[in-house]
Amino acid sequence: MATNRRALTIAYDYFSCKGGAGRIARAIDAAMCNDGWYVDVLACDQAASVPTDSRRRIFRYHTSNCYSASLPIGQHMAMAMSVLSCAKVLQSENDYSLVVAHHFLASLAFVDFKLTDRLKTVFVCHGIRKNHFACYAHEAAKSVTDPHEAWCYGTEAAMTEAMHALETEAICSASKVSCVSNSVAAEVSSLWPSVVPEVIPNFYCLDHNGPCDEALDSGFGLAQWRFVILFVGRWERTKGCDIVAEIARRMAQPRRYLFLHAGAIIDPPVSRYVRHVGHVDDTELVRLYQSSTLLLMPSRYEPFGLTAIEAMWHGTPVLAHRVGGLAQIVEEGVNGGLMDTLDPSRWCERIQTLLERESNVRPNRDEIRALAVRRFTGDRSIGKYLRMFRELAEQSPGKLVPANS
Repeated sequence: MATNRRALTIAYDYFSCKGGAGRIARAIDAAMCNDGWYVDVLACDQAASVPTDSRRRIFRYHTSNCYSASLPIGQHMAMAMSVLSCAKVLQSENDYSLVVAHHFLASLAFVDFKLTDRLKTVFVCHGIRKNHFACYAHEAAKSVTDPHEAWCYGTEAAMTEAMHALETEAICSASKVSCVSNSVAAEVSSLWPSVVPEVIPNFYCLDHNGPCDEALDSGFGLAQWRFVILFVGRWERTKGCDIVAEIARRMAQPRRYLFLHAGAIIDPPVSRYVRHVGHVDDTELVRLYQSSTLLLMPSRYEPFGLTAIEAMWHGTPVLAHRVGGLAQIVEEGVNGGLMDTLDPSRWCERIQTLLERESNVRPNRDEIRALAVRRFTGDRSIGKYLRMFRELAEQSPGKLVPANS
């Protein structure tokens, strides 16, 4: 064991897995526990029950049942204040050696820790919220029709700037900033030139990483379709849900193309040309990957692209928009293809080109998996996190946890 110190993790969805940040946060915390840390988790999580063990405890800071761009500015600030209040109480009771945040709502807590406790903090940047929010801020602002509510939501510009202000505090107050991809690091350096981020790439961390014993077809009726085209993640504009819906509409053919979506519905309406299966657990998700012909990722903003490496890990090629981390993950003709446009007609043409080829010309699933396993195993990234945490802990005033704790 490298340490006997206690750390606090601040996240948003930690167990309900509506996004990749929670999955990565859990994997990092598990590695910290194995390295001798005691980890407390402060999260806004909607899971009915969450597991705990002798080294990891779970606390909740907010009970809102949703989080989206349409939340009022005031509610974002209220959530940040809630994090600050809960984090201060936990710090006074536990005397942490380190705080690791995976969400910008930790911003006010980071400022307070920097000023009052000299506590070492790490901000794991999973993407720039201002850039993410810009994809649908216009739609959110337009949805406010009651003038008496307008002050709470603000204009499109005010909503975006409120996100940016909170994010700026989190990043500029942190002792260390790590970024999940080179593209995110470039964004950080551009927006905050004084910050020197460290790039620690995301990695495969599904709980089920081998072949599934049972066929998926019994639950989804895939055998009657020639091609299964998968879309995984939140059904929202940022992820390109509207592009997927239009592609599915244009390519609708009985028993030929089945479009499946796994994930939460954030931006209704859903498409009648897409079969929405909702949230699935890791085992079901692996079965979806293994049973699919192609994964679509027409994202407008994608800091890393965790679902891309998950699909590749199980041999499924990926057709993605050339944006953010996807441009560094997808290799043209090797594990899928990249698109420089979001024009649905061009995507339809490319999908048909990829799928209608002779089988011996398509990317080989075994080769795709072998490449993903070589590139995206987590040992190297986890090692970087643990070294960073140890170094910061040595500079922190936090106390060691008694051996019999």
